Amino acid sequence: MTGFHLAGQALLVVRVGAWLSSGVLIGVFYFLTLRWSVKMLIANERLVLAMLLPLGRLALLAGLLAVIVSRFGALALLLTTAGIFVSRLAAMQWGEQM
Repeated sequence: MTGFHLAGQALLVVRVGAWLSSGVLIGVFYFLTLRWSVKMLIANERLVLAMLLPLGRLALLAGLLAVIVSRFGALALLLTTAGIFVSRLAAMQWGEQM
């Protein structure tokens, strides 16, 4: 193996980690805003904002994923989506503990 081959593999590992972590960050933002809007709906306060937040949340998520796939390709989209699912699992576990 040459040094260039190992450098290419290391770069791939870094890219995979970066896309997974960006997906986790997007997912954390998504699920925190979901929690916020559910709390507002339960408390019957700011109902208009609580109903508009899901639209904005979905539009932002769809826009981010569309930009990722158009600029970086399908692998980046799949890894980012996997990161979002990881944050979903964490949010579900966190919600069960409360």
